[in-house]
Amino acid sequence: MFHLSRSRRGPFETTMLKSDDGASWIEFAPERGGIATRAAIDGREILYFDESTFLDTTKNVRGGIPILFPIAGPLEGGRAAFEGAEIRLPRHGFAREQPWTFVDADVNIGKLAMRFASNDSTRAMYPYEFELIVSYQLFEHSIGVESCITNTGARPMPAQIGFHPYFNFSEADKSVARIEAVATRAFDNLLGKIVDYKSPALAGGEVDYHILDPNGGAVRLRNAPGRTGVRLDYGGFPCAVVWTLPGKDFVCLEPWSGPAKSLNTGEGLIRLRPGQSDWRRWFVQIEIDEVPKN
Repeated sequence: MFHLSRSRRGPFETTMLKSDDGASWIEFAPERGGIATRAAIDGREILYFDESTFLDTTKNVRGGIPILFPIAGPLEGGRAAFEGAEIRLPRHGFAREQPWTFVDADVNIGKLAMRFASNDSTRAMYPYEFELIVSYQLFEHSIGVESCITNTGARPMPAQIGFHPYFNFSEADKSVARIEAVATRAFDNLLGKIVDYKSPALAGGEVDYHILDPNGGAVRLRNAPGRTGVRLDYGGFPCAVVWTLPGKDFVCLEPWSGPAKSLNTGEGLIRLRPGQSDWRRWFVQIEIDEVPKN
């Protein structure tokens, strides 16, 4: 069983969904872009969180799980066109910048849902009617995330969605860490070109590496034996982005529905007819390799 509790983090109300044994939990701030701020699996806190950026509403939150919609990444020149309509959007869209509403929670199964819908502010940038429901569910050893985009308007709508989880990962561990995925192609955003896939080196500088053709729908952030790593299962998200910065204790593994600039190129673009919905799901769990015995 699970239970809900509410508190405040600065000016924002937060809601926490927690297992009765206290081992797994996840906290949300719907008013601050629907962000999941902190989470734990099996007693281990998994998310990096910079509270100063959370409290400063002039900044994007550095940490937690920001939601990227209706694009992930940038648009070419900040704009795109779709069937005669002009779209102008900032990097990663606007969902992470606007208030969401709490929908409901089922404490019997450990599930909580939030809602974001089109409004006058979104229509000025993205001239479509939509509803986006994102839900999180606590399982015994993992957290599941669902998204459902619905076109509530009268004309076809293009979209992209992504999630930007910041996983706790010490700077000291980056030199021994590795990314494991079954893939052949990647886009190195720092080089600005497509490259043959290989595990990016996480230590020494910024990494912005987009895995374009993962097979099996999983990517792992492996650590040294005995240290916490992460497995991300993202079958409905055919692109995974690895991002980190030097001197910061996080590594982001980001499930995206398509590569950057999907609204410009059409690659991986979600196209929704009036009344049509797009549903996707991903999971995260921690992994700890056994320490070799002498």
